Amino acid sequence: MTNLAERTNKLNKLFSFEKENLVDDSKIEMIPLHFSEKLGSENTDSLQIGMPSTDFCSDNETKIIENREFDFVIFKPQTSVGETDTNTGGSKECIILLHGLNERSWEKYLTWAEDLAINCNRPVILFPMAFHMNRTPASWCAPRIMMPWSAKRRVLFAGVNNSTFCNVALSSRLSICPQRFYVSGRESVYNIAQLARDIRDGKILTGGQKIFSQDCRIDFFAYSIGALLAQTILISNPDSNFSDSKLCTFCGGSIFKDMDGNSKDIVDSEAFEKIRNYYCTEFIKTCGDFIHDAYKSLITPECLRQERESFFTKARSRIKMLTLKKDKVIPTFGALHAVGINNISLVEEMDFPFEYSHQIPFPAPHSASLKMKELLPDTVYTSFRRVFDAAERFLR
Repeated sequence: MTNLAERTNKLNKLFSFEKENLVDDSKIEMIPLHFSEKLGSENTDSLQIGMPSTDFCSDNETKIIENREFDFVIFKPQTSVGETDTNTGGSKECIILLHGLNERSWEKYLTWAEDLAINCNRPVILFPMAFHMNRTPASWCAPRIMMPWSAKRRVLFAGVNNSTFCNVALSSRLSICPQRFYVSGRESVYNIAQLARDIRDGKILTGGQKIFSQDCRIDFFAYSIGALLAQTILISNPDSNFSDSKLCTFCGGSIFKDMDGNSKDIVDSEAFEKIRNYYCTEFIKTCGDFIHDAYKSLITPECLRQERESFFTKARSRIKMLTLKKDKVIPTFGALHAVGINNISLVEEMDFPFEYSHQIPFPAPHSASLKMKELLPDTVYTSFRRVFDAAERFLR
């Protein structure tokens, strides 16, 4: 594979939530599985029940069944780490791949998952966060339905920047209730904790066979806001299931205060200012449990600094952060603020010899701007290899 765009197209044709498929030339099995939310559902309900609804969706969060019952996909090498161990059965290591904010498609992550599965020789789980990917009503990302709501929002908030049909659902939900950002993240922590239990209990099956061993180590490759979720999981360590987990972040890992999610494909300016102001002022004054405090420690450099930096010091051998020099959404200095001055070796900044962005780190030349029409697929692939070679050396 040297042409990421062509490889993405091939994998995208095989990717399915309905049936298993084999990638013939890499011998990677794509295995769809169903998830039914149970762990923490009462707590999540209690937090969501009073949240105000939006004009485009009158249903309360607790009534959106797509968020509670959904499918996810595992990229599994035909023979992976530990599967030859007759005493345990199943792979002894796996990687959970976490995506970015306001994502609706796994398309750009397919080559990432395949490469991690091949070169780390273990299953990679593409797991959606709450109210992302396939965990929302389809109407939330339908242009014909959402464009009028974006137009209405531009009238309601004069001077709002970057309001689009792509982000109006998330922007509207966060504007009217900034608490949703944390509550959805908390729900995702519970979901992954439940997934970890199911992995350890041998409940993840294909063809009646366990995919994972009872002592399977669960690592993370986390992109963008998925890194904030993964950091919260490792710091809070629910059920002590993540005590030895490794985490490699890409374009992520920053303190929340240093992020800038104001973008046409993330959230609009009004929504981002609402959540930034709420979390950097009101939320950090609130008290809660171990998940709450883990998340709170990642909001500003000053909040729970000693606890946060102590965690990164103790977990130094288990964490690596790969940032991009021209990333304006999650900058390198935000990751440095997160780990603290004594742990700056955890952060490695990279740069590529072409135009890129946080949202599109590996652009497809044929769909790029005129300035990039001469960009060669090999050039993009070389930069892709820099990132994933570093990630895979660390995660192996």
